[in-house]
Amino acid sequence: MRSERGERPRAAPLRGVHEVVAGTSLEDRARLTSLQTMSSKAWLMNMALAAAAFGCGDQAVQGETMDAGVGACLRELDVLLVIDDSVSKTVIHDRLSVALPRFLQGLASGDYDHDGAPDLQAFSDVHVAVTTSNMGAYAEGVPQCSVARNDGLLLSTSLSGECKGGVYPYQIYVPNDESKPDELIQHVQCLASVGVQRCPYEQPLEAMYKALAPSRVTSFHGGSAGHGDRESKGFLRENAVLAVIHVSDDDDCSVTDSGAELFTTDPSDARLKSPASERPYGVNLRCALLADDPQMLHPVARFVDGLTALKPGHPERIVFGVLAGLPAAVDGQSARQVLALPEMTPTPDVSAAAAAGAPDALAEDQTTLKSACADARGEVTAAPAPRLVGTAAEFGENGVVRSVCADDFAPALEAIARRVGAALVTCQPALDAGA
Repeated sequence: MRSERGERPRAAPLRGVHEVVAGTSLEDRARLTSLQTMSSKAWLMNMALAAAAFGCGDQAVQGETMDAGVGACLRELDVLLVIDDSVSKTVIHDRLSVALPRFLQGLASGDYDHDGAPDLQAFSDVHVAVTTSNMGAYAEGVPQCSVARNDGLLLSTSLSGECKGGVYPYQIYVPNDESKPDELIQHVQCLASVGVQRCPYEQPLEAMYKALAPSRVTSFHGGSAGHGDRESKGFLRENAVLAVIHVSDDDDCSVTDSGAELFTTDPSDARLKSPASERPYGVNLRCALLADDPQMLHPVARFVDGLTALKPGHPERIVFGVLAGLPAAVDGQSARQVLALPEMTPTPDVSAAAAAGAPDALAEDQTTLKSACADARGEVTAAPAPRLVGTAAEFGENGVVRSVCADDFAPALEAIARRVGAALVTCQPALDAGA
């Protein structure tokens, strides 16, 4: 069917059956997300009939019960963006928003470098969701953290208030010859505009894990459960490639319940105070000093194990991307190579304290860290992020790390997209096999 102008009407992306708006209770969000999933599955049943004609059988059907083993179809993609909403300047969010269309278009078409020739086969359908690093302070006296905390929930509307629209906890796009990812791009850009919520305590790894973990995992703050099969139900699919992308100007500080003292305004732990002045260190320095204490911060192994448990037997289906504090000139280096750089060692910033009136002799009495990078315009600085980069290192080649101080995020996202594409397993029609 063609329109009056001689063009085929463009098919809209697959959408849910209800809109989820800001302020909806967690119970209602879970119920509405379930309805969205039911709507998607009705479409998938129809796709199963078409897939059988091409020799892929059940492997080409999206769903939670497939067993996409070696050589089977693996053409679904789930993308989770974990964005720091405490960044000092929204320029980081702005640069991400500018780069997202090219990234999403590349995933939809398979043409990651946009030279007109597909680099790999495109994914059959794509889920995209956004959450933030704000899990709260787990302590009294920090109202900006307790009021606006996101707790690993997938966003259903823009936290910045800069855009509105009928968006859902996750977005679905099914590429075909009549559709373009315009609406997907618009909605993801809206959700990624998280604004600055002013809670200075970033816990992106914990937020990621809680967003994806099933409710049987109850090791979150206060014994709370994961959102994966409740509030986030339907986003994560068993046989999809999973890409998690962290964007932050600080390192992860995912604390244990006992480690919540890291976030108090007047901690009792002497390790969190300067021995010279007895003043509390800044939170970034506190987290860096106690990063190896499992009683205070969750070891990164918790998050590596948690992600791999979502893809049992198939860690190659996980791509872990990081745009954070690391030197700008690291493109092409592995996460382990980046970790070995001297800029990645958290170091108190003596010069900043001296400028504030502290004598150089009191080098231990610093509340800030030296930056790992700064952009050319002086608009962005970022502290070293050894925990985020260390997590990426555990995924080998599928761990992609780039500097958040880059003026343009497009090359970083293209590098992530290429690793995502490499995890795709194509499904060849039966006609090819019998030719």
